[in-house]
Amino acid sequence: MSNPVMNLGHLLTQTANLHPNRPALTQGDLSYTYRQLNQRVDAMAEALMGLGLAKGYRVLVQSRNVPQMFESMWAIFKAGLCWAPVNFRMAPGEVAFQGADCDAAAFIYEEPFQVHADAVAGACSNLKAVICIGEPRDSELSYDNLVEQNLGVEFQELPVSYDDMLWLFYTSGTTGRPKGGILTHGQIAFVVNNHLAELVPGVTFDDASLIIAPLSHASGLHAFTQVAVGANNVMSNPGSFDPVEAWGLIEKYKVSNKFTVPTLLKRLVECPAVDEVDHSS
Repeated sequence: MSNPVMNLGHLLTQTANLHPNRPALTQGDLSYTYRQLNQRVDAMAEALMGLGLAKGYRVLVQSRNVPQMFESMWAIFKAGLCWAPVNFRMAPGEVAFQGADCDAAAFIYEEPFQVHADAVAGACSNLKAVICIGEPRDSELSYDNLVEQNLGVEFQELPVSYDDMLWLFYTSGTTGRPKGGILTHGQIAFVVNNHLAELVPGVTFDDASLIIAPLSHASGLHAFTQVAVGANNVMSNPGSFDPVEAWGLIEKYKVSNKFTVPTLLKRLVECPAVDEVDHSS
């Protein structure tokens, strides 16, 4: 292998070893420690390999911000596969285009998007598996069942080189069809180091990060740095953005950082709840 680098999935393995009992992922009443999150991720990575996927295969993912969406990223990385998430607000035909364009070998989707799953299945000729987060239909697999069947496996991350694909990051398509930008293990290792040095210097396992933007975009990239240091990743409700809920989570979990965009930030600062909660963190 030329120019070998660390598999980015090892960030989670490393943190689970260093801080096994620290909170890793929180949404509503659900909370996983880093040990629990890593165990679930290892189980899914093992399941993906058992489905006949091989290094470099692309896995299309469509889901709102739910725990399984977060897990899928790390499982796919560890298995040497390429994460190809789509914006969950896209139409079925748009998702099918991206699936065909990247030659998806598997599709992980959340149950509300069955129409999208049908479109992807019709467009992707090399699709080996359709995995449902929720109740699967005939010929589909259950995400959580796959995890349960493989819990206890300690998955060894596949060796990777600098230029091996990690994430196929699609543009919005505002000037034509969406285009997939290749993010590699080597590139993102640099990004994580840069973020920890300059974007969020001093962040530690005592911090908490609020996830309010889709993980399929830069919010997912921001999560890398939080996992690297063992911070708690706090996800808001997977439905529509609620600034009142966001301020409540900031107060409850002492959130110190988040990725957002101007529209969401404007709604946050104009929300009356900003004056009703302790946001000193």
